[in-house]
Amino acid sequence: MSQSISALWRELQRRKVVRVAIAYGAFAWLLLQFGDIAFDVFGTPGWSMRTLFVILLAGLPAVVVLAWVFEVTPGGIDRTGPPNRPKSVGSPVTLLARLPERTHTTPSGPDNPAGLLMREYALLAEDFHVDTAQVTSDGMVLEFAHALDAMAFASHAQAHARRLDLPLRMGMDHGTGGDAFRLAEMASPGSLWVSDGVYQELNALDIEGVRTALGQVVTRPGPGGTDAHGLDTGPLDAVDADMRGLGAVSSMGSQPSLLIRTLALAFLTAVVGLLWTLLPNFMDNDELPTLAVLPFENLAPDGEDATLAEGLSDDLFHAITQIDRIRIAARRASRTIDDTGMSVSEIGALLGAGLLLEGEIRPRGDRLLVNVWLTDTQKSVERWSQRYDLPRSQARQIREGLARDLAAELGLESGSTLLAGSVTESPEAYPLYLEARGYFSRPNTEANLGRAQALFEQAIYHAPDFVAAKAGLCQTYLAWYRTFKDKRQFETARAYCTEALGTQQDNVQVLVALGDLFLVQGDTRQARKYLELGQALNGEDVEIKRGLAEALIMEQRYEEAEEVLQYAIGLEPAYAPLYADLGRTYLMSNQPARAIEAYLKVTALEPGDMTAWSNLGASHYYLGDFEQAALAYEKSLALEETHMALSNAATMHYYAGDFVRARDLYARATELAPKDYRLWTNLADAERQVEGAGDDAEQRYALAYQQIIDSLEINPDDAQAHALAAWCAIQTGRPEDGQRYMQRAMQLDAENFDVIYYGALVAELSGDFETASQLLDQLVEKGFPLRVLKATPGLGELLPEA
Repeated sequence: MSQSISALWRELQRRKVVRVAIAYGAFAWLLLQFGDIAFDVFGTPGWSMRTLFVILLAGLPAVVVLAWVFEVTPGGIDRTGPPNRPKSVGSPVTLLARLPERTHTTPSGPDNPAGLLMREYALLAEDFHVDTAQVTSDGMVLEFAHALDAMAFASHAQAHARRLDLPLRMGMDHGTGGDAFRLAEMASPGSLWVSDGVYQELNALDIEGVRTALGQVVTRPGPGGTDAHGLDTGPLDAVDADMRGLGAVSSMGSQPSLLIRTLALAFLTAVVGLLWTLLPNFMDNDELPTLAVLPFENLAPDGEDATLAEGLSDDLFHAITQIDRIRIAARRASRTIDDTGMSVSEIGALLGAGLLLEGEIRPRGDRLLVNVWLTDTQKSVERWSQRYDLPRSQARQIREGLARDLAAELGLESGSTLLAGSVTESPEAYPLYLEARGYFSRPNTEANLGRAQALFEQAIYHAPDFVAAKAGLCQTYLAWYRTFKDKRQFETARAYCTEALGTQQDNVQVLVALGDLFLVQGDTRQARKYLELGQALNGEDVEIKRGLAEALIMEQRYEEAEEVLQYAIGLEPAYAPLYADLGRTYLMSNQPARAIEAYLKVTALEPGDMTAWSNLGASHYYLGDFEQAALAYEKSLALEETHMALSNAATMHYYAGDFVRARDLYARATELAPKDYRLWTNLADAERQVEGAGDDAEQRYALAYQQIIDSLEINPDDAQAHALAAWCAIQTGRPEDGQRYMQRAMQLDAENFDVIYYGALVAELSGDFETASQLLDQLVEKGFPLRVLKATPGLGELLPEA
């Protein structure tokens, strides 16, 4: 088997099949690249690229077959001939093959199986360059111009005859005399005897298999007083295998060739069938309607009804996305054109949609009124409208009815518009869930998160198996944990996510929540696993894109994260959290100027988002613009006095040298978020500079140190947490632990501003001024604000004077 494979490989190389296949692959790739650009330029249908790919794929086997059969020569395209064989050094040879004696008694004639076999062998010999072939009553006589051709045929035919249990007796000699007959008489069934002249001629050829076989011959006195040489089964098989590598072979009995041809025909038939099946689908896909769903106008006054309307609008969009064979444009993209006064046709052209779905939601007491209308953007004609006026307790029927009625209008199947777990039969739970989603979709302030948590819990109380509500509650507690670093909040989030997964594993909301959970734990591999499952269900969900970008940020693959976020922004250009994520990407990659641009976009879209103003201040801070940082922090504090806003204000006082004021503000922040180790560390830093507060500072460092250890149990790969642990360990008399944590922080993210900053502080406090100076040089080189370094106690003295 290995010899056959080796011989086939040599023949493929000789016929240049491998070279042609590689060249075709390169050509196909270049053509696809060109097509990708050209098709966009000329506006070809969406199925054109897919069709080109399938055609190129189908062309590969045809090219391979043509390369096998034909070759390009100086005289043109010719059929590939046999390989260059050694020139004959002797006269023509005669090969006599006789059937075993037990077949001689079989009546001759067309019905004689042995006779039919000998005629088939005679026809086969034509592929081995036979000059003449004559079938006798008990065998055949063949004349070849070259002993090599005769040997190739003899070994191949003998191998086939043995498989039929009809081993041949063969003799071979130069000329046309009777010595070949006498040599065949000497041969036993299955062997070949050759004259000494033929033996010498074959032995002179540089063919490994032949020379090896001839080395195993049996020599006896032959006709005319010369030696005769006999080859038995084993040597003949070796010759047969080597002859295949020279191309001097045929498809014995046509069976192997028939199999190959049958498989090739079946493959080509399958390719044609695939094209026949897929091409219409490709063309049909281009005819699928593209629907732009504008955000439903909320006609409710601000308050609970407003959040209910926001949640219902979001859920209705998800219901519409479940309609089979329909393309949905980005749901938030239209917010950027709401007030532009653009016509319906202009909106359709901008969003690439032939249909435009608009609506309005008006809560009225215990009832919900929803009006929707569908417009043909090319004709600017309203195509369909519907009104739903139902009690709040029947809100889920609005979801079902809209998806069903819209699908019927478009002549499509509504599909699985009710994904398991996405809605509930409980008339009380669903409206509560919608309100909760509305609050959670708003900036994650303490008030919004608290209200979302309460409403999700009420929905689960009325419907204990409401999976989507459990996923929402999981995400809410994760948002709490990100803000306050309370380990109990993380444990609660994990419990809800685990319970939701155990109930429903193919729900997008559950998969997004699980991805979020593993991101908090720092397990980007598991997070990506669940997010990619969700992406397979809904490839254009921006929340999934945000999760995937966060995983890339945590892996310090900032450029890839930016690409994902920019793509998501293209889908929903007015969705503020995407710009917030983009700003974080720039901050983590030490690009504060670009982060400022991103956070300014967030504040423009959500001017009441306290976190956005806080992040904007941090960006100015890292750029060294303390005045702008202070203004942004003051804006954040004016919106809501949160622990984050207080901490930011305290930080500005700390670097201004007002350590007492900084201490007081940090202390107020710890009262609001007593589990946030970052606040306790900052408070201890301020107290360390206040005369007489040294003992208090040491207690704060010890408390922060223990909280950091608890946090690292959840996410052991948090580089900033390791850096803070090192700083607190040094301050509480644990120098070895401090060095160990700092070493780990550097291993996790040696480019992070905070990691390098605390590394310099740890080195300075440990008396390693050389390392501290080197780290300070790195910070300055990377653009860290020099004013901060000069104002930091212990570090300013190590900086060279400007």
